[in-house]
Amino acid sequence: MIDVFVSRPTWTPSSFEAGLGRFFAFLDSHDLRPRTLGSTDYPAASPLDEVISLMARCRGAIILGYPQLEIVTGRVKGVDLDTPLVLPTEWNHIEAGLAYASGLPLLLIHHSGITRGIFDRGAINRFVHEVDLEAHDWVLSPPVAGALKTWKAEVVKTDEPEAARSFPAVQRDTGGRVPDARQNALELHGELEAAVRLLEPDYRLPTRDDLRGEWSEFYDATSGFPVTCSGGFTGRTDGECAVFLLARDGSCYKAVVFSEDASGNPVFHELQSGAGSAQGRYLRTLEPGSHRVSRVVWKHGGPRTLHLRRAAVELGTFESASCAYYWDDESEKFTQQWLSD
Repeated sequence: MIDVFVSRPTWTPSSFEAGLGRFFAFLDSHDLRPRTLGSTDYPAASPLDEVISLMARCRGAIILGYPQLEIVTGRVKGVDLDTPLVLPTEWNHIEAGLAYASGLPLLLIHHSGITRGIFDRGAINRFVHEVDLEAHDWVLSPPVAGALKTWKAEVVKTDEPEAARSFPAVQRDTGGRVPDARQNALELHGELEAAVRLLEPDYRLPTRDDLRGEWSEFYDATSGFPVTCSGGFTGRTDGECAVFLLARDGSCYKAVVFSEDASGNPVFHELQSGAGSAQGRYLRTLEPGSHRVSRVVWKHGGPRTLHLRRAAVELGTFESASCAYYWDDESEKFTQQWLSD
């Protein structure tokens, strides 16, 4: 993990919390560890000295301008206000100045309407991004995601031991298999867990406690069957992963494929969802080639054979029907085909 300094107030209105949580999950999924005085680190000396010390251990800085002070009536430079003036914490300006003077890669993002100081255009030789920070998914918007990617590339250059890090969808062993799933929440890669928190916060990955029924009977620690499977399903990367996600309240499940978009950000493609438990279902990789299709399909004029030019996902119910989900390049989504009745 690369330590990065995040300048943000210790208090934000509740309407901003969901978006801020997704922002931190996004950093986590990209192998970045946010450090903030008063949130992740706590001062033993004066706050300014602690900020300087903490920033010296970081390889980049992000300045988040949240509304902290709203001036409804007053004067600025002798002129009466005709609209409210919204200001961020003064520590944004101090910490941005320290980061800039230290030569750290710097990214500035502020909520719509915040002005003055470091967030005024032209105050610093960096582009300032104005975003609706109340939006739950602001970190996934193309301008912000693109800016974060560019900024991270600068950060990695300043941290040579970390330069070889990448963002694989799933960490694979030398045999190309998903690691032993009985260790640490089925050992589905930590980056995948962070992406689930980011994109599907009401769901979670399976754990050892979920290995019940058929999952317990058929579980294979080498392949991850029946909980997960992996392959190059969309052609974007060989490290994609199909996995069951379980609702945190236990009410339902989803089967999804975890992949990346063109910018390297995590994305999910939902294959199937249902109420109740997923323990009666399985996921398995279908290798490229020809696969027989359900008789019901071809008896009603459908194809007898499914020809796959890349790996697909088989999603089935034990001792019952199964179907293939394969990626269609034209529609850019997964298409379903029944394999058995």
